[in-house]
Amino acid sequence: MDRNYENVIKSINHLRELHKTFLIKDNYSSEKDFEVYLENTKKLAKLFSQPEVEIYKQLYREKSRQMILADILEYILLSRGLFFLTDGTTKHEKKQLKKKLFIKSILYFVNLLMSYESMTVDDKIRKRFLENLAKSIPELKKESKYEELLNFKGKVGLTQKESDASEDLNKYFDSILPKTAGGLWHELLVFIFLIRYDLGYVVPLLLSQKFISANSVLVPPDFLIITKDKDVYGIEVGIKKEI
Repeated sequence: MDRNYENVIKSINHLRELHKTFLIKDNYSSEKDFEVYLENTKKLAKLFSQPEVEIYKQLYREKSRQMILADILEYILLSRGLFFLTDGTTKHEKKQLKKKLFIKSILYFVNLLMSYESMTVDDKIRKRFLENLAKSIPELKKESKYEELLNFKGKVGLTQKESDASEDLNKYFDSILPKTAGGLWHELLVFIFLIRYDLGYVVPLLLSQKFISANSVLVPPDFLIITKDKDVYGIEVGIKKEI
């Protein structure tokens, strides 16, 4: 996965350099163009800083962090990653091979996600991960439960009956992993099940968890299936939303 993560970082750096270049007046031939860009940057920054907006908090924060991390992985695997299935070939045999390789890659990745769950009972790797994470993201050390989890000995992140930790510490542990307790890998396995059995066109809505209209919000299921008969079915992985 290293190369995938590196290329996501390259995309972020690309956009950052584009923005930084346009913030320097000497880079322009036209002073007016600079003033227009600067004015809109200031207005956008002010808008994004309003308590009603603060989009940056939706991109990384302690609260709902496990969902944010899962979104990044789903973007890599089920959004941009899907393009390799259709790029550059019209031959049926080549398409089937790509499909098999895609399914295989998802299964290997699910195995990695399952391995991450070992931190629930393995104090050593959990502590090492938290130390390494704080080196990359120093503000993590300021989070209220960081030190407690760093030095905690015992089982954490399990059900309250099975865990040695408090409810608050269990929740904090969940925040350092992408959709723990199988949340993410259940979704990935359901996705490859649906495409493997050729039930129709599979529309992942994992990155579109809110549909908005002028006056309301609709929470869709995780997947839609458009059958060959043009019927549409919603597939929800997990509980609660279907209620």
